[in-house]
Amino acid sequence: FQGSADQTNGTATQQYHLDLNAAPFREVWFSTDRDFTAGLWKQAVSNGDLLSNKARVVKTNAQLTSRFVLMPPAPDLGLKDFDMLSGGEIAFSVNQDAWSESLGRTLHAGDLLSDQGALLRTNYSLIAAFMPQTTNDVGLPAVQVVSAGETWFSVQTNFFSKSLNATVNPGDLLSDSGAVIRRNAQLISRFNPTGPATNVGL
Repeated sequence: FQGSADQTNGTATQQYHLDLNAAPFREVWFSTDRDFTAGLWKQAVSNGDLLSNKARVVKTNAQLTSRFVLMPPAPDLGLKDFDMLSGGEIAFSVNQDAWSESLGRTLHAGDLLSDQGALLRTNYSLIAAFMPQTTNDVGLPAVQVVSAGETWFSVQTNFFSKSLNATVNPGDLLSDSGAVIRRNAQLISRFNPTGPATNVGL
């Protein structure tokens, strides 16, 4: 819906004009932790599929990973998180490592991948600006490509950052620029959580 309205009782020096632009609430896309059977179609839905709350499969896990030419052919790799990029490209991370014939390398669970068959970011490149004291994969359970030059994300395993001289924890919201956007405690502080302080993850 689009519409506009003008104030009818304005003055010579002040009059309000209102433009209205409204759209239906868009679909919610998500993935699940476990497989389940959809009674609508009498078939299994994988925890690696990208689903819609409108009861449809947006992309199967096989469709998301098909351009990587996984060898040997692998079962669904799971789907930790995703983000929509320009042009309909889907950026995502998976639960399992797998060998990609098209790229000639192993795809790791913490890497940021594209349904176009590209490795967008390795897990280490996401945390490199923090100068981590580890070369291990720290996971990628949440991600958002904020702009062409910045990605926000969280990790599954804590690590010590030499640049911050502090430990980065799984529930913290991070930037690949090497900054902590919000500590986990800051994210939930307004909920006034009871009991001992705890990291609830992200």
